[in-house]
Amino acid sequence: MHLDNFFFIKRCSIFYIHDFEFENSESRNKYFLTLNCQYGDEDITFVLPTSQVDKYYYQNPINMRDVLVIEKGESKFFHKKTYIDLKNIDELSFEQLEEKYQQGDLVVEGTIEDVLLTKIENIIKNSELINKLDKDYYLCN
Repeated sequence: MHLDNFFFIKRCSIFYIHDFEFENSESRNKYFLTLNCQYGDEDITFVLPTSQVDKYYYQNPINMRDVLVIEKGESKFFHKKTYIDLKNIDELSFEQLEEKYQQGDLVVEGTIEDVLLTKIENIIKNSELINKLDKDYYLCN
């Protein structure tokens, strides 16, 4: 069965990937949040939430611009304080996602809560760091 036979790749879906490979070749299990506007996009636009909130990078207030802070208990998906850094939006090819699914390394968790989606959209809309074309794309304009 192919991933494209399912309807769950939609805006603000939460996925859990086993052995997600980062650009530095490090890999670990990771949640990610899709920002796609419509089903069937060839690339999956996503952002990686992090619960590593004590890292030095986030201690500098200037680095907190365009970051959604999700407090413990605010989302059913994140069980500790979590940051969604909307300066770090990336893309993953549909083929990569399908491969992870076929290998059993992809778990669909659900869709982020509406109140958090609204906060994400407001951060993108008001960002001074995201260019206009990207804003329009991320906001489905």
